[in-house]
Amino acid sequence: MGLKGLVTATAVVTTALTGLTLAAQPASAAQVVLDYQGAQGAFDNNPANGAESWLWLWSGSNFSAALEYQYYNGPIYRMQIGSNASAVRHLDSDIWRIRLCVWGHPCSPWT
Repeated sequence: MGLKGLVTATAVVTTALTGLTLAAQPASAAQVVLDYQGAQGAFDNNPANGAESWLWLWSGSNFSAALEYQYYNGPIYRMQIGSNASAVRHLDSDIWRIRLCVWGHPCSPWT
């Protein structure tokens, strides 16, 4: 059993023995993953690496892909990469939402 399975099993046993339930993380701390036209993008506002947020993009076999992201205070930024590539950014502000733009397709809806 891997560490993830052990943690899950421990949480289930603890809950069963004590009758306690675990509180869900707030939305701002959750990792958000977006799949669109063979590309993937993700962000996490609680990456546990000292940064305020973490952003990831993978283009898959697309000619290129871009991840547009918006902070809570308004600015929209764009990270773009070529085919079969990935990129990561560690940012100093929390991300509100993301969307993927893939060559030859309209951009995905915002998360």
